[in-house]
Amino acid sequence: MADRRWEAAPNPEWALMYRGGLTRAQIAKLVGAPTSTVGYHLDMARKADPDLRTAHKAAAALRTAHKATAGAWSTCASSRCS
Repeated sequence: MADRRWEAAPNPEWALMYRGGLTRAQIAKLVGAPTSTVGYHLDMARKADPDLRTAHKAAAALRTAHKATAGAWSTCASSRCS
């Protein structure tokens, strides 16, 4: 029989990452867990905190906007933009 470590759902760290705008796939890659497991934990977290999805969407929008502005700034910061 396989030795498994069971964690209580939801995993608070994963919920915090999700609240910060990371996707299930990004969290799974960072923590080395299957995407389906992360999804299960996030489903449990959303049931416990109905505002979690709204917070996630707002943070994800900020992350997207920041990437767009940071990318534009970094390309113009090169010597070719002078």
